[in-house]
Amino acid sequence: LVELLVVIAIIGVLIALLLPAVQSAREAARRMSCTNNLKEMGLALHNYEASYRYFPSGCTDGPAAGHNDALQPGMFGYILQFLEQNALFDSMDLDVPWSTRQPARFEVVEAFVCPSWPHAKVFDNQPIQQQEGAISTYQGNGGVWRNERTWQPYVDYHPEGPLGHGNMPYNGMFQWGDGRKVCEVVDGLSNTYALLEFVHIDRTTSTYSEPPGNVRPWIFGANSSQSAYCMKVLDLLPNTDIDRAADKVKFMYLPMGSFHAGGVNACYADGSVHFIADGIELDFYQARGTIYGGELFSDD
Repeated sequence: LVELLVVIAIIGVLIALLLPAVQSAREAARRMSCTNNLKEMGLALHNYEASYRYFPSGCTDGPAAGHNDALQPGMFGYILQFLEQNALFDSMDLDVPWSTRQPARFEVVEAFVCPSWPHAKVFDNQPIQQQEGAISTYQGNGGVWRNERTWQPYVDYHPEGPLGHGNMPYNGMFQWGDGRKVCEVVDGLSNTYALLEFVHIDRTTSTYSEPPGNVRPWIFGANSSQSAYCMKVLDLLPNTDIDRAADKVKFMYLPMGSFHAGGVNACYADGSVHFIADGIELDFYQARGTIYGGELFSDD
């Protein structure tokens, strides 16, 4: 009996030693799968550009906020046809009002969801329709609104001026209205972020709630001129611990983030994918967030 207990104890110790390694291996596999998601989307962006001679629009303006058709499509909807999602793309006409596209919003597109995302992929029965649908755990680079040294606004922003949930810069890879042409990305495609990971932290705290007050279904591009749902303004470092009420972080300024330890995956505009550490210098991070800043930085 004593020998049996000793064997059981040894097995228990071995399991305790091996379990962290197994969990680490699983997370490494999930992170690699997340990288592949971004590579797929990066390729889809370039196939879109090859077909139309410009990258997809971040989002488009629609009727006034509050109107049934104020919710406009964004880039995730535009690239479906290049992600082997032709049937889903064909089921939604991006040129017609939002009310005719509602069924598609509950369709989960696996390429839009990081495998490390531990929560529901679809949210339903929410108080407002902007929170209902299948999510994306990625967001487009919407540019930089405030200079990190002076904390003063950049000159270029959405021409309609201040928006209800934060100003929209006009210096990111994705913008309101027209899609970017390659020639507009003066800093170079390999020096500019296209997509980064985003966790739907609550709008009032730094924690996740179920569902988060900041949930963003992939189908939405914008709610009229009030807010963008598929782009983020890169004013804060990834995984920044914020409190919206205390720090006045508006809806579109919430930081990029992930459930990977130490940083986020990012797809550059050339389609390459790199891991961005939480401790990255803010000026370097923001330099990669603008398309024509002319900053000279090395990845080393």
